[in-house]
Amino acid sequence: MLQLRIPDHVHHQTYGHGGVVLLNVSTGQWHALNDTAAHLWIGWAGGAGFEESIAQVAGRYPATAPDIIRRDANLLLRDLVNRGLIETDLSDLRMAATMAGPEPGCAARVPWRERLFALGSLLLAVVLLKLPFRATAGLLTRMRGRWCRSELPADRAETAAAAVRHVADWYPGRTACLEISLATVLSAALRRRRLDWCLGAITDPYRFHAWVEIDSRPVAAVHEPADPGYLRVLTL
Repeated sequence: MLQLRIPDHVHHQTYGHGGVVLLNVSTGQWHALNDTAAHLWIGWAGGAGFEESIAQVAGRYPATAPDIIRRDANLLLRDLVNRGLIETDLSDLRMAATMAGPEPGCAARVPWRERLFALGSLLLAVVLLKLPFRATAGLLTRMRGRWCRSELPADRAETAAAAVRHVADWYPGRTACLEISLATVLSAALRRRRLDWCLGAITDPYRFHAWVEIDSRPVAAVHEPADPGYLRVLTL
C-alpha cells in the first residue's frame, strides 16, 4: 500500500465551495487546489490510501472514467511530492501503477534507439518550458515550417509516445502532460517529422491538459486515456 504523509510544515484549509488552499511554511508559498484535487488531498490528509481516494472521487464524478481520475491523481501526487507538500516514495507509485494492470505499448516493446530519442527530447522539453511560453511556441512554429518535412506516421508516433512515457517515469523532476506531450512532439521533430501539440481543457470538473494529435486524432500514449471531451484551445 502506498504510504502518504503530510509534512508538519504544510497547513491547509477547506473552503465551502470545495476548494483547498495549502501553505508551505518552509517556503512561504501558497497553493490552491481545484475541487477534484481538493477531494484527493482531503482523503490523503485524512489517512486514505491512493486507490481508496481514487474510488472516493470516482464516486463523486461517475461520468469520468476511473482511469482518467487515476492518471490525474498520479500526476497531482507527483507534483505535490516534487513541491515538498506530500512525502512518499515515488517508486511505490510506479509499483502501484504496474500492479493496477499492464498498459498498451509497454516499455519492453520500446527499442533502445527510441528511448535515447525520448531522453534527449524530454530534457529539451524541460529546458524549453522554463522559457517564456511565447518563445517555446515560436520555436515550435518555426520548426514546423522550416525544419519538419512531413507528419510522423501514426505507428511511429505511438512508439515515440511510449518511449517518452518510459523515460518520464524515471525522470526525477516534474513530468506531467505538458512535458510529456512536448517531448513527444520534439522526438518527432528530431526526425524532421511533425506532430500537433494541443493544449485544452474539459469541464465538470475543470481540468487542463496537453496532448499530441495527428490529423485531429489523439496519439494514444501509455497511461494517457483519450478523452474526447477535451476542447482544444491552442494547436502548435
